Amino acid sequence: MNFNFDSDQLDAEGRQQVAEIAERLKAINSYKPTVIVGYTDAVGSKGYNQGLGQRRANTVARALIAAGVPVDEIGSISSRGKSDLLIAVATADR
Repeated sequence: MNFNFDSDQLDAEGRQQVAEIAERLKAINSYKPTVIVGYTDAVGSKGYNQGLGQRRANTVARALIAAGVPVDEIGSISSRGKSDLLIAVATADR
């Protein structure tokens, strides 16, 4: 899911995505815990973005638990910040 620039709060679309993911996770008896990874864009320092990615991942984990996903089904919660961008950019773009 996407977050607004410099935000770790879920918007309406993000909350809907979490609800859909939670329903799927509750319907599946998986032997592997769900891994949650937070990412950012390339704007800002490495340290700041590492923290922002972690806050985003924590937000999603809390929302999944609030939606009924058992805590023990949540595995690692981590951040890749801007060190492992999902979309490669040549400059610090949003």
